[in-house]
Parts: sequence; C-alpha cells; structure tokens
Amino acid sequence: MDAGGRVLAAFFDPSRPVATPVVVAEQGADARFSPALARIGPARVLAYTEALTQEPSEPGGAPSVTMRLRAVRLDPRGAVLGRHDVTAVAGAGAHPTFVRTASGRGDLLFIDPRVALSVIHRVRFDAEGLPGETTVGRPVNLSAEPPSLAGVRLGERELAAYAAVGNMATRAVGLVELGATEAPEGLVPGLGYGQPLTVRVIARTSDAVFAAEAPSAVPAEAPHEVRVRTVRIDAAGARTLGVPLVLAGATRPALASDAAGVIAVTVEGGLVHLVRCGS
Repeated sequence: MDAGGRVLAAFFDPSRPVATPVVVAEQGADARFSPALARIGPARVLAYTEALTQEPSEPGGAPSVTMRLRAVRLDPRGAVLGRHDVTAVAGAGAHPTFVRTASGRGDLLFIDPRVALSVIHRVRFDAEGLPGETTVGRPVNLSAEPPSLAGVRLGERELAAYAAVGNMATRAVGLVELGATEAPEGLVPGLGYGQPLTVRVIARTSDAVFAAEAPSAVPAEAPHEVRVRTVRIDAAGARTLGVPLVLAGATRPALASDAAGVIAVTVEGGLVHLVRCGS
C-alpha cells in the first residue's frame, strides 16, 4: 500500500535463451494485489493496481491512497507497446482479473471498492489488445478492505466472487452474476473475523472451481482455512454450489488444473494440495 511495488514480466520461448525480465512498472504498484495477464491477439496485456499517495489537505492530516487500474500492452518478447489507465472516471480500481469470453479474448474485471456500494468494472479489448470503454459489470454491496475478486465465464453467463462484509461485520465471500440483480450468494457465509480473505477461480468444461479463504471460527485469532467448491449452471439455468472441501490452516490460495481435471491448490508457504472436484 506504500506504492513501493514493482511489476516485472518475462516471456519464455523454448527455442531461445532464458528471457530477461522486463520492468513494466519501476514503482507505484500496490503489492497487495497480484497483476493479471492475458494474451489478446498479438499482444500480451498485463493489468496491475497502482497506488497513488496524496498529501493531506490539512496540516497534521494523514495522507490518502487512491488505487488506479493500469493496463500495459506488450509484444511477444516483452517490449511495451502502450500504457493505459482504465480506471473509471471519478473512480478507483483494484485487483484485476481476466475472464475468457466466448470469442476467445479476455475481458478485464476489477473492483472499485467503497464503504457501502462498490462496483465491479469491465474493460473489453479489441483484436489488437487496445482497451475500450470501462463499463459497469455489476454493483455489489459491502466489499471488504482490502478487496479480492475472481471472475469466470460459464456458458453464456459470467460469475464473480468477491471478499465481502457479512452480517455483524464478519468476513465473507459473495458470489454474483454479472449483469443480473439478484442478491449475492454466500460462497463463504459470514462467520468470523481475522485477516483479509483471498478468493480464486478456475474454469472447467462444465463448471468452475472456486478456492476461497474463510475464518474457521468466530474469534479474530482463529486460524483461517481454504474452502474449495464447484459452481455449476444446469440446462435450466439453475446455479448449484457444491459441498466445500476444507483445507484446514491454509491461506491465500491459487489454482491450476490439468487436462484430467486434477486441481492444484497452492497456499501460503508454498504447500500444494492436489484435489479432484466432481463436475
């Protein structure tokens, strides 16, 4: 949050020597949020959260931090083709994530976190990787601080999970459909307190697998856990949440999958859990 983060990118080609990392941002990146990367046409688009520190308006006041969403276009060797500020007018932006569209391109999602009503924004890119207008994907209520966001496309519908404030100011993770208006579903119902939550998602052929951090009990000092669960939309359009698989004591998940459907869940500390989730 001190705007001291750097953003590096490296592109690997087995027929060439090991690539030297390219400095995409020398400073200013908010290190609480991972960058997001997508291949769109000939370009590689890297999105990251920038933290801009503003001096206090009154003597003795505390400086404020504004988060901006930056998108950088790179060629296949890592040369910078263009830099773009895709933050909405008079807004902020954090935690970028790409969602693969029906056309095969990637839409960029990010969240403008507010104390009450927050907004999940969307940016579409053209065939050359140039960003279009930033639009509203879905307003959401009570985004947690710091925010966390994961998006996925299932058929013709898009889902997003976000770290939320639950009942009694508990930590929770809400699940919503972009473009819809129904109330958020509790991917992680509000239970306890403690550190911020992280949520990740990976798409499969007929469902999506979410990995969401959750408090294991009410007290703030209770250890967190990671809950892995499937989300499926049937032919009638009904959405079904699978029973969570709980990884006790785990935090900060990330996901990968192989062709056989084995899910790798990495967590803080470098531990990898290999799991199978029924579709």
